[in-house]
Amino acid sequence: MIASDDSTLLKILMRENAAALMVSMRIGRS
Repeated sequence: MIASDDSTLLKILMRENAAALMVSMRIGRS
């Protein structure tokens, strides 16, 4: 059960990371 919770947290963290990466890339372009 704990493992599944960790994987869900990891997915959320990766989504946040991807969003932050895209934002930083946009800022870098402009």
